[in-house]
Amino acid sequence: MINRDIYLKDPIENQLANNGVAEVKDDLSEQALNTLRYELDTFVCDGEYEKGLDKILSTFLTKLDKVTNSQAYGSVVLWIR
Repeated sequence: MINRDIYLKDPIENQLANNGVAEVKDDLSEQALNTLRYELDTFVCDGEYEKGLDKILSTFLTKLDKVTNSQAYGSVVLWIR
């Protein structure tokens, strides 16, 4: 079996929009939004992004009254703001 035969999009014919480097920034330019759309379309499995976000937010909400130092919580809360 050849890996490229099992993917919906042939990795040889599709170049990564951001060279495979993810950046966290507050950029709403057309290029940044196109890159984000590409990342979501190509790297997120159906339902897995939702499950991950649900897990992060649920854990965050259960620990609101506790002192915590999690960068993931801050990133997600700022992202959904």
